[in-house]
Amino acid sequence: MHGKRSSRSLTTGSSTETESTNITVYDGAVFKLDEHLIRLFRSASLIGLSIPLDLNHLKIAIYETLIANALRNAYVRLTISRGKVQSGLDRTSA
Repeated sequence: MHGKRSSRSLTTGSSTETESTNITVYDGAVFKLDEHLIRLFRSASLIGLSIPLDLNHLKIAIYETLIANALRNAYVRLTISRGKVQSGLDRTSA
């Protein structure tokens, strides 16, 4: 995400085991947010991936991020991973 970030950042970096969802925001309204998050939680549980926030706290974090960045029309990509991994090229193994 570019611009201001919410203080409620879940994770940074990339992981080989992730679940994600793309959410559209139209004129300040988040399109089918409950359905997106319920599907995300279900998919994460199928691969044994825990989400550190409950559904309501995750919704609040999304709205706080949109407000902090003054976004009324946006695409939100929410990605949940097992944790941080080092990204980029490993120059020591070449």
